[in-house]
Amino acid sequence: MENDFQVRLAGKYLPAFMREGSRFVPTTELNNVMNLMQSKTDMPINVQAAPSIMTDIKGRGIWGTGGGIYRPRYGDAYVDPLSGSVTTAAHEAAHQAFGSKLINDPMAALKGNQSLMTPFSPEKISDGTALRVGYEALSKPIMLEEANAQGVAYEAMIQAGYKPDTSGYSNMLDYPAEYRFAGQLDKAAPMYKKGFNKPGLATLMRGEMDALERIDKSFMPAIERQFGVGRGMLR
Repeated sequence: MENDFQVRLAGKYLPAFMREGSRFVPTTELNNVMNLMQSKTDMPINVQAAPSIMTDIKGRGIWGTGGGIYRPRYGDAYVDPLSGSVTTAAHEAAHQAFGSKLINDPMAALKGNQSLMTPFSPEKISDGTALRVGYEALSKPIMLEEANAQGVAYEAMIQAGYKPDTSGYSNMLDYPAEYRFAGQLDKAAPMYKKGFNKPGLATLMRGEMDALERIDKSFMPAIERQFGVGRGMLR
């Protein structure tokens, strides 16, 4: 992968916000990165300090987690003001203004929803078709959107003269990988297990195992490609 060493080389933590009296205000570094990103798009970018009552994807209070949140329904983005980094803010800004093609394709979303609503015969379950549909319709779009946002954030930090941080992950690709089928942040695998009574690998048929193996071989190259696409959006 291009510049793989740089991707894995985490920079020092740069706070996104600092306290000014009773308010949290953007740091100079955050303003520099946001201004650079805004110069590359006509879409409005506005990353705010998260309120104390806001929760993250795991339902935890966001303060102190270092995380960020993008709410596509409202188009707003927030970052933990206590320990959120500029890289995290750039990631959330990427969701706002530099979304991936797949996540923004209404026809792809419609097709995915239709495929999920179609009843699966026992043969389509045992041969791995249902598992693959769950991955393609639910896991993959989000996984690639996160990889895209990581690529945009990485490029924004580099162009602004800062090294990105990896938010506790070993590299910038590990976070989007958690959205793969059966990743820690994936929603498709739990739904598949419950819907088809497949609590573990021992309950999978040979076709399902083959589909899972193909996914395991393909998801990281897909993440790497989309990371590169995200970087290209700022070039």
